[in-house]
Amino acid sequence: MPAADPLPEVFRTRFATLTGEAIERMDGLLENLLAFARLRAPHRDPVALAPILDRVLGEIAPELEERAVTIRRAGNGDVRCEGDAEHLAYAFRNLFAGIVREVPPRDELLLETTANGVVTMRFAAGGAAAGRLRQLVTPNGGGGHGDPTLLPLSFRLARGVLERNGGGLTLEERPDESTTLVVQLPATQEEIK
Repeated sequence: MPAADPLPEVFRTRFATLTGEAIERMDGLLENLLAFARLRAPHRDPVALAPILDRVLGEIAPELEERAVTIRRAGNGDVRCEGDAEHLAYAFRNLFAGIVREVPPRDELLLETTANGVVTMRFAAGGAAAGRLRQLVTPNGGGGHGDPTLLPLSFRLARGVLERNGGGLTLEERPDESTTLVVQLPATQEEIK
């Protein structure tokens, strides 16, 4: 008489699915870290932001569609800054990957570009979500006790690459319960004059 299977088929199937998903997440994390490690020292040139943002938004379109998040663009579509295009694409890719997890499903993400390399991303994540985001974008979690191992890597990597390029990342909480992430990049020499 054959021995009884200790795990029913439904549990084996679910375990296999979860294992496959975990491996995919780890693989994605390792690929992201390798991409970070391959970034050379930034070479700052005048860079148009719209093509970079368009490309990155195209890459995350499936995640946005899955959560039914819409993107609304505003501001000047011809914003330029000083930076390394490869670095900026990497930073925005990581920022958007983190934001997609924070924007409530079926909500809107307002993406606005303004002169002097300022990009704002506004979405409806107030209260506890805004507090969590403050920890994500503020060095040491906004206090002396921040543990970088507890923070999503995508925000840490984005902030680090932006800072390497002379930029920064800040968070603004608004009374209407929305949250705004502000990326500030160095202005081009033409805009400084």
